[in-house]
Amino acid sequence: MVAAGVPPAKAKKPRLPALDALRFFLIAYIATGHFVAFATPDKFLLAFFSQINVVVGAFFVISGYVAAYTSTELNAYEATMSRLEPALKWSVARVMGFYPLFLLIQVVFTPMFAFADMTYNGLKATLLHALMTFTLVQAWFPMKAELWNAPTWFLSALAFSMFVLPYALKPLAEMKKVGLKKAFLALTVISCIAKLAYTYDVPGALGLLEGMGKHPNLVFFNVMRFNPFYAVLEVLTGAVACRLVMTDNAPDRTMEQRKEDGAVGALTAPFTLAVAMVGLLAARAFAFVNGVTLPVNDMIVRGFVFIPLWCLFLMQVHRATVSSESNGGLTEILAKPFLVFLGGLSFPLYLLHGPLGQLFYKKVIAKQMFGATMASYFGYKFFPVYVGITVLCSYYLTKVMAFAPFQNACKALGESTYKLLSA
Repeated sequence: MVAAGVPPAKAKKPRLPALDALRFFLIAYIATGHFVAFATPDKFLLAFFSQINVVVGAFFVISGYVAAYTSTELNAYEATMSRLEPALKWSVARVMGFYPLFLLIQVVFTPMFAFADMTYNGLKATLLHALMTFTLVQAWFPMKAELWNAPTWFLSALAFSMFVLPYALKPLAEMKKVGLKKAFLALTVISCIAKLAYTYDVPGALGLLEGMGKHPNLVFFNVMRFNPFYAVLEVLTGAVACRLVMTDNAPDRTMEQRKEDGAVGALTAPFTLAVAMVGLLAARAFAFVNGVTLPVNDMIVRGFVFIPLWCLFLMQVHRATVSSESNGGLTEILAKPFLVFLGGLSFPLYLLHGPLGQLFYKKVIAKQMFGATMASYFGYKFFPVYVGITVLCSYYLTKVMAFAPFQNACKALGESTYKLLSA
């Protein structure tokens, strides 16, 4: 019995190990997509894995989902203000969760990046590009977003989102189910309007499988996929999706409402939703291989179908994880220790697969190092070796992350950055 005047203890949040495994599957797909041309000549596989501009939105969603889970209260309509205030400190802490390791990889591979940049663009441009990438502002430049370590444009867009998010989490946390559903709809509609504008204004954009072939308006397409403002929409969508689950058992919810909210079977079961998302990518690839032009493109599929499905999938995985009536299934598989371990490799894999891919496959670099690219020497046979090297290096990078001096350096960098920005 709670004594008078003493607030009830806040609900403890259970861990969601399946989310770690999902990160691994996402980065495995995207990393494969970046270098699939060196892995196979099969047209279906090339088309299937080329849809990275559809799938990458899932990373923004899961980032918002986790941020909301850790910074708002379970079964209550409130934010965890002890975490969110001051907002700048929260944002810097989130950015420092990934920036130090990014910085380490950036420094290690700077000679390689700079050599290639100098070869094509000269000294002045190389210095400017170094500044843009080290400060993570490259995503604002449509034709320069993939400078140096190309996949890290994502971190550029995510960093901006993390400075927006603390101001949005408090009002989102205070919303009840109806408000959250309206917010989810509004964010989805805004995102989709932008994608419709791109599709309408670019002749030939409708029907494109953007990863296969030349794009008719690369600047507009790059704005759609790189610009941090669009990333914010997907990060916020993930935060709203999380809050929809975290309020399932709020005190004002009836038992009937709680039972209805927590249902994870039938068409909304995680396995069914996973099949739907994979099937969507496969169907587009199958159509492309057979010469069928579907009246969609990567951006339309991402905004109208894939992201809503992914949000529902995350919500149902979350519910299945915490439900006392869960009977295993896909969520239980995703929580297996080995998959969670692979999830721990996902961020190092993300950072390393681009530089290592350049080392082995980019002509200007590979010729200097090996005399020719690995594709020239070994064809498709080298790709499994590249994957193995990347996974092994990622594993040892996790050891560096756990090294006390590295953690102390991360802490010092975060503190100095906060002092600088708050001055």
